[in-house]
Amino acid sequence: MANPSLLVFLKLVMVLICAVWVSLWVLKPTQVWTRKWKQAEESAAATVFGYNGLDFSVYTFPIIAFAMIGFIYLELKQKEPRSRQATSPIKALSNPLIINSYLGVLSAIEVLAVAVQSFKGVYPVRFAGRSMPSDASSADLEGFGHISGTFLVWGVKHQIPDQMWRWQKTGRIYLAGEVALVTGLVIWITSLPQIRRKKFEIFYYTHHLYIVFLVFFLFHGGDRHFYMVFPGIFLFSLDKLLRIVQSRPETCIVSAKVFPCKAIELVLPKDPRLKYAPTSMIFVKIPSISKLQWHSFSISSSSSVDDHTMSVIIKCEGGWTSSLYDVIKTKLGSDADRMKCVPVAIEGPYGPASLDFLRYDSLLLVAGGIGITPFLSILKEIDFALSSGKKWPPAQIQLIYVVKKSQDVCLLDSVLPILLNRRAGQLHLKLKAFVTQEQSGAPISELLTNEFSKVETVNFGMQCSDYATHGVENLPWLAAIVGFSSIVFLAALSCFNGAFLHDPAKMASKQKQKNPSSVTDLFLIFSFIIAIMCGTIVAVFLRWRKLKKELPPSPQKYSKEVKPISMDTSRALEEHEIHFGGRPNFQGIFSKFPNETGGSEVGVLVCGPEEMKESVASLCQMSAQGQRKKPYFSFHSLNFSL
Repeated sequence: MANPSLLVFLKLVMVLICAVWVSLWVLKPTQVWTRKWKQAEESAAATVFGYNGLDFSVYTFPIIAFAMIGFIYLELKQKEPRSRQATSPIKALSNPLIINSYLGVLSAIEVLAVAVQSFKGVYPVRFAGRSMPSDASSADLEGFGHISGTFLVWGVKHQIPDQMWRWQKTGRIYLAGEVALVTGLVIWITSLPQIRRKKFEIFYYTHHLYIVFLVFFLFHGGDRHFYMVFPGIFLFSLDKLLRIVQSRPETCIVSAKVFPCKAIELVLPKDPRLKYAPTSMIFVKIPSISKLQWHSFSISSSSSVDDHTMSVIIKCEGGWTSSLYDVIKTKLGSDADRMKCVPVAIEGPYGPASLDFLRYDSLLLVAGGIGITPFLSILKEIDFALSSGKKWPPAQIQLIYVVKKSQDVCLLDSVLPILLNRRAGQLHLKLKAFVTQEQSGAPISELLTNEFSKVETVNFGMQCSDYATHGVENLPWLAAIVGFSSIVFLAALSCFNGAFLHDPAKMASKQKQKNPSSVTDLFLIFSFIIAIMCGTIVAVFLRWRKLKKELPPSPQKYSKEVKPISMDTSRALEEHEIHFGGRPNFQGIFSKFPNETGGSEVGVLVCGPEEMKESVASLCQMSAQGQRKKPYFSFHSLNFSL
């Protein structure tokens, strides 16, 4: 059990570090900072670390320390006993503050984070290292404005042909900045929704040009400016390599369900010691389809219910997912005795450290299409908690499920026992399904019975791998790897500086040597590579030690008995509702919800299209403005998209 006072202390330390780091950016434009900074650089230059040590301690160390303390805090937070919590002003900050079709739904906390990032962005390095579409567009607009101003100055002086192709020995290297800008434009253009959603492969592969962008940005901005974005790049690169280590070796698909709505559920093996929270996600790579592409999916299972397996549901619409669907469909017609295994690599699970949704009196779950997947894991977790005798989970749940076709409701197959309300008096789940592109249809019981009966299951061989997914390393070890790698980086850079760039005695006497900027930048790159590789070696050793203790999985542990739907089961489904030919009236649902469920605090979780999310967020925002009225609707979005 975690010590509450220790958790409070760690949180205060992280708040202090964040406050100091933000204060540095507030002070940076002032003359006081400029004067003091030059004095500090001259003093640091005489040390074995050189001015790099000063840059590291000011720009990099706070973020590294924040990450390490955060890992330890999350580890202790997971061990904290779960309980109901009252609504607090801090929790209210997660409710919608800005709802806009372009910006999306932003809470007060997110607005504050954007404001801090924007303030940081007034400096020339503000666009380094970003990869998300909205950030990329802002980055390239800023970069375009920067280079336009530079070309304007060159044009006035008639120096454009001379300056734009220069690779200077010292100072800013103009050609490197131009290469970085062109690379950033390519990344931004291919990340636009029109390309990203229709040509995912183009978006995926061109996004890896961030390596080229960062290297040439370093040569253009110089190592001192690069330290301003270095901590994010350092943590990102270390995480990237650790994920590669974690995804080795490959495992295999245990079984798959094929739904009539052209969706599939993959059942994957996992170590029984691996626990994850509902709404977690994993990255999946299937080498037989693509040896390079990774795709993220929400986990639809619960580690509390399934000790040896975890599941993901995939809607097969794009090229990669359609290829996977064809592979599974081909296996359906194959001889079961000759069923071959399908190798798969897995990263994750990644997800929340706590089950905040369990603290509410009631839950209103709103899902659209494949957005039902995180709610499946939530329902299974709540059902398990109640079956274990725990009284604190929300006992009143209403699930609003919006689909285009009636056959899409078959994705609820895995929560059929919960829909039957087999634990009457403990959990009350009410399903309201809305079929938007059909004007009429069968009653809910008949519809669910027919669609569930069409689900097909195929079992795969497991001869290709005896490995079960173990998940990421525990958080304290990750904190240790980050700290160790950062120390190695500073030590390696100090050795390079001392051996090749300057003599501390000469620097102390202010006899500064003029060294090519690119040489200093190359030493930073070499030190960076050495540090990352040392951290990776430690991660490889930890993974090897964990796999050495693993027992080969038994295929019998993965088999499950599939029971047909009986007449009694069909009657039990009649309490749920299905509506055809229109979208849900959320205002009416919100007004009726208190009478149907009760409870003073309602958690509203949404996963679906942006239009749906904005509609629900608007109603939660209206509820938050009158907080004295009950119930209080607390908004949470589970959406993520690529």
